[in-house]
Amino acid sequence: MYHLSHNDIVVSVPNGIYSYYLENKIDLLGEVNFSDIGNYYVIEVLNYIRINGLKHYKRLDIWDKHFLNENNFKDPRSVLDIVILKYLQITQYYSNSFVISGIDKLLKLIGL
Repeated sequence: MYHLSHNDIVVSVPNGIYSYYLENKIDLLGEVNFSDIGNYYVIEVLNYIRINGLKHYKRLDIWDKHFLNENNFKDPRSVLDIVILKYLQITQYYSNSFVISGIDKLLKLIGL
């Protein structure tokens, strides 16, 4: 994630865009937490995992080793889930192909 200082952002914003706020001395950036280096979304994801459990999200492609290790999680996916996700990643570009489309529909039909 990129980390910008308050001065970097203020300098890069043209004055005309926020002239109303500047004229009325309203600091738009005063409420922004610049020390949060993208952790907001990680915290939100962890809250949802606490509420719904790991298995609820096992078919999503969010399980990288860094995230799992950092949060002391075990990968909730089965080998079949991992293989299907890898297949979907590889064939995404070719999804309009008759063969790939047929295989995707078959997977959907059997509930995978």
